[in-house]
Amino acid sequence: MLNHYETVFILTPVLSDVQMKEAVEKFKAILTENGATITNEENWVSDSKKIDRFLFVASV
Repeated sequence: MLNHYETVFILTPVLSDVQMKEAVEKFKAILTENGATITNEENWVSDSKKIDRFLFVASV
């Protein structure tokens, strides 16, 4: 039986779109290199001025 985990990855709004994509890809690589399979991915945007980019990753 596989375990299911949900991870919220929060990025600072100071990052450019390119930097954000690079950070997301690096985080996903860490998960998959350690045996995780990403089953769902969502990009959330918050109205907060301090933190405005979120990535939700569900993995097993």
